[in-house]
Amino acid sequence: MKEPIRVVARIIAKAGKENEVKSVLSGIVKPTHQESGCLHYELLQNHSDSAEFVLVEEWESQTALDNHSSASHTKTAEAKMESLIETPPDVRFYRTIA
Repeated sequence: MKEPIRVVARIIAKAGKENEVKSVLSGIVKPTHQESGCLHYELLQNHSDSAEFVLVEEWESQTALDNHSSASHTKTAEAKMESLIETPPDVRFYRTIA
């Protein structure tokens, strides 16, 4: 079995846009959970900085992650987020080492 792909995506909302970003990101959690190959998908918000959101993801394979990236709900959310966030999301990919 191949090792799952883990993703951590950090998103910073523009000042005053925190609730809109939270709404957009919250809206993709349920459809993402229903995607084939989604092992874990969690949305977090920083307690001390409400503008900071983090998506913690785990995917069965690169194909599953690619399918998520091209899914209509993902593309729609990305388009909505463009005007709501400070900079492009900081997306990092990880593998387990211990």
